[in-house]
Formats: sequence, C-alpha cells, structure tokens
Amino acid sequence: MARFNGHGGEALHGGEYLGGSWRERLLDRGVEGALDRIVAMVKVARGTSDAGRERTIESVRTRLEFGQSVGIDTAHGLLNYFYSAERMPLWAGSSPNRSLITPYYSSGLLHHIARTFTEETDFERFHAEILQSLIPAWSRIPFYRPSGVVRRASRFFWENFDWSAMRSFVLERADFSENFEADGVRSLVEDVEAGTRSKPLEVSLSRFLWDVSVDATLEDINGRVSKARSISN
Repeated sequence: MARFNGHGGEALHGGEYLGGSWRERLLDRGVEGALDRIVAMVKVARGTSDAGRERTIESVRTRLEFGQSVGIDTAHGLLNYFYSAERMPLWAGSSPNRSLITPYYSSGLLHHIARTFTEETDFERFHAEILQSLIPAWSRIPFYRPSGVVRRASRFFWENFDWSAMRSFVLERADFSENFEADGVRSLVEDVEAGTRSKPLEVSLSRFLWDVSVDATLEDINGRVSKARSISN
C-alpha cells in the first residue's frame, strides 16, 4: 500500500518569504527587492562572519539574476523561484520510493509551480482549490495554524541524549569555519547551557554543525585516500 508525503507542498502556494509587511514593500521591485528580503534573513543568523555573509549574499544574487535572465522580473516571482530552486530540492526529492509518493513535488505539477514565478498567487490558494473540488465545505476551514501560535513537533536537538558529544564537537571546532566567528559559536553554546530555547539559536547552531561536519567528513576522506595511496605505493 502506497503512502503519501507532503514534501513540496510549500512550493505550490506561492508567496514564499512575503509574510507580514514584506508583500507591500516588495511591490514593483525586482532582483534588488528579492535580495533585500533574503539579506534581511541572512543577517538574523548569529555567530556568522562577515566573509560568510558576503559569500551567501553573492550566491543568492547569482541565483536571482539567473531567474531574472529567464524572464522572472518581480521580487515575488524571484523569491518563489529561489525557494523552489535552492531550498525544496534539499528535501522534497529525498523521500519517494516504491511505497512513498510525493504528489506535491512531482513532475506533473512542475508547470504549476513555475507559473507561480510570474503570476502572483495568494498564500494557500492552491490547497483551497483542491479542497473545493473534493469537499467544498472543507475549503472554508483554515488549515494552517494562526500566526503567533508556537508549536513544535520535535524537541530542540540539544535536548537529546547526544548533546554532550555534539557540544564537545562544536567547541573543539569553534574556530574551524570561515563562515562563523569562534566567539560567536561559543556564545551559542553558552545560550544553550543557560536554557535558551529559540528558533534563531537552533538555526544558527545547526548551520555551524553542518558547515564543520562537511569539512570534517572531507578531511576524514582525504586522510583515508592518502593512507590508501601510501600503502599501495
């Protein structure tokens, strides 16, 4: 029996990164407006270095300018394009198998997703249209939690049993990354130890862990390759 996974559903409703006052502020703006929105998000990350932020912003600019070159000329469309091109592929395509289907990110819906880049779409409209066609009464019921409501499906990762090992890993490598400041990384750990529980802290610390974990893995692989070469010689 097949199971369904909702990965990719975010790409269908349009309006990514346009919550609150941003929608009005980005009217009639193109690449620079979209870049302003992403930069505002990048600046929130704690512990990052100037060089790391500059690299990130330049990478974002390159992606947005490519979107513009293929005909997407509004900040709204470019932000949706950036989300679908840069974020969704990281997880939306990782789940399908013989028993798991991801209908919200299938080839059959790519045309609709691409259309949202040039046609401004009201948030959640696509989902409401599906409900309207199946069970009309349900389409009038809000199905996302209201803003201001805090809800988590899982614990912060530092609340798990292996935090002690992760803490040591972080502190030992606090000055290993060009994208983070060592003192900033240590302050993140201090906040965890002080009992802070927040999404910005979680995001910043997880990004650092990802950054140095990749480097540590590459270092391990290169070490094994060098060892194998020395033995073969």
